[in-house]
Amino acid sequence: MTPSFKSHLKSKLDPTLREHGFRGSGTTFRCTTGLVIQVLHIQGSGTGDSCCVNLAIHFTFLPTELDDSAHPKSIREPDCEFRRRLALENESDHWWHYGSTDADSARSVDHLVLTFQRFGIPHFDRYREFPGVFANVTPEMLKRADMSLLPGRTTIARAALTMARISVFRKQVDLANVFVDVGLAELNQNQAYGAGVRRRLDELRKSLETGRG
Repeated sequence: MTPSFKSHLKSKLDPTLREHGFRGSGTTFRCTTGLVIQVLHIQGSGTGDSCCVNLAIHFTFLPTELDDSAHPKSIREPDCEFRRRLALENESDHWWHYGSTDADSARSVDHLVLTFQRFGIPHFDRYREFPGVFANVTPEMLKRADMSLLPGRTTIARAALTMARISVFRKQVDLANVFVDVGLAELNQNQAYGAGVRRRLDELRKSLETGRG
């Protein structure tokens, strides 16, 4: 990241993030509201001329991608369960160039901040409460690969595992079992992937059967 782009980012994006409850510095900011952890991470490109903005959502009770405990003050964006890129409408990805002049950098940062205000803030606001939108996610939706209520792209099996864990936390054991069924059924149709998710689903099923879920 060029010094000019970094300076404009600090003066323009940081205040917006802090206004909405995020704390941090540099390229990573976090906000925790009750059980909900939200992370914003600015990722530089491999070519060193631009960056994208990653938006992530996790819950304090959910294990991370590596099955570690989720620590609100130190969790990283790749560790979060739900992730997506900040982008314009009808885009899934967007990169902001650092620019070759200070004026270029300022314009690029202005566009980044406006994009975050238009799309990033509503995204985080939608998922700021628990269970919130997640209470409306059903096994039937996952069966038909409808992920419209989830805050990031994922596979059917992974979504089923997460929703089963959420259901267990909410003491909805019967619903958790149904989500486990959905995940295992999906993996049984696609034997070539998902060994880790299958193991976690099997472990969860056993814990539910013995009443330790």
